[in-house]
Amino acid sequence: MISLFEETFFRGMLFQASQSTLGVGRAAVFTSILFSLTHLINLGHQTLSLTLLQLGFTFVLGLLLCLITAQTTSLLWPLLIHTVNDFFSMMEPPINLPGITTTSFQIIEIAVIILLILPILRQNHQWLS
Repeated sequence: MISLFEETFFRGMLFQASQSTLGVGRAAVFTSILFSLTHLINLGHQTLSLTLLQLGFTFVLGLLLCLITAQTTSLLWPLLIHTVNDFFSMMEPPINLPGITTTSFQIIEIAVIILLILPILRQNHQWLS
């Protein structure tokens, strides 16, 4: 249910509303920063280093979800991607890296998200202006 709420609020309402004044690129960055910052609440039950990793991850994920929303004009794909991310993040056993504990799925997902964003940005570089 968290995925549904977050996608409805961040991509469905905030991103859509801010596109007209900020443009797609700036609206994506703005809403992704806000989306990322909401994860600061996790400091209550996880380490600072893991929370900082999560902030970076959720910022990049937020960018991808905004760009997919803009491309498809739908919340369906962002909602599905977000839900799958949340499911696997909870199901995957943790692995220990120096200073942080994370899941192998999250590390792989960061690489996949970056690879997915690059072609979208290259194809739509006018969004950044």
